[in-house]
Amino acid sequence: MLNLTPSAISQSIQKLRVIFPDPLFIRKGQGVTPTAFAMHLHEYISQGLESILGALDIAGSYDKQRTITIATTPSVGALVLPVIYRAIKTHYPQLLLRNPPISDAENQLSQFQTDLIIDNMFCTNRTVQHHVLFTDNMVLICREGNPLLSLEDDRETIDNAAHVLLLPEGQNFSGLRQRIQEMFPDRQISFTSFTSYTSYNSYNSYNSYNSYNSYNSYNSYNSYNSYNSYNSYNSYNSYNILTIAALVANSDMLAIIPSRFYNLFSRCWPLEKLPFPSLNEEQIDFSIHYNKFSLRAPILHGVIDVIRNAF
Repeated sequence: MLNLTPSAISQSIQKLRVIFPDPLFIRKGQGVTPTAFAMHLHEYISQGLESILGALDIAGSYDKQRTITIATTPSVGALVLPVIYRAIKTHYPQLLLRNPPISDAENQLSQFQTDLIIDNMFCTNRTVQHHVLFTDNMVLICREGNPLLSLEDDRETIDNAAHVLLLPEGQNFSGLRQRIQEMFPDRQISFTSFTSYTSYNSYNSYNSYNSYNSYNSYNSYNSYNSYNSYNSYNSYNSYNILTIAALVANSDMLAIIPSRFYNLFSRCWPLEKLPFPSLNEEQIDFSIHYNKFSLRAPILHGVIDVIRNAF
């Protein structure tokens, strides 16, 4: 079956005798037969080979165990992964899920470092495709008992209140930022939080921060930290939407976040929504992103369909 010549077999046997203490094969007629030691090794080697073939999944079998990597930010993961887990376990119970952080979204997908990314980022790489999972409305939030809750449509008081500014990164949010600025032209920003949806490390368009921690004493944003268009001042900076929820719940600050995050975080902190109809009409899309060449694997194609149907 292997089309080996007798001399090749003889040379291979000699090499095996050097490596192993006992012979693995002995001559029998024109061929060879395995020894008891070889049969002993075969039991373990075959298991390893089956695992390797299962991981490769060359035939695209749907019943093979495989790990699907779905990268998200912590907050988006908390929002979508419970739904995804239930859906995948219903249709593909043999699959394992891994949830790494988003470090450089486009590179992670283009270099096949992750199978899927779920976020509201904007990709320019042509190999990266996406499908919108859901669209979320923006809401203005405050803590329970905030005095603003008893006031009706007091724009001046809302503008004068301290705000937490959520800065979603990417050109696709420039229109949203401009419209929000027009709604709140005089608001005072006392805390800024970067969502970093495109990449935690690629703040080149804002200030080339290079890393999470190189904020230069939290105030040297140079071009973006001037915030002239936002009429703001800075006392602290963060990139975690969870921090926003915690700060708002323990102060009189206000924040604008997607409504699904409010529904999630209001279970953890005493938060309330402030009515603001024009803001509530603003929307953000959350999408599933993948490398188009990954669809060559039938199982991943099926997983994407299951996730889309779950939302």
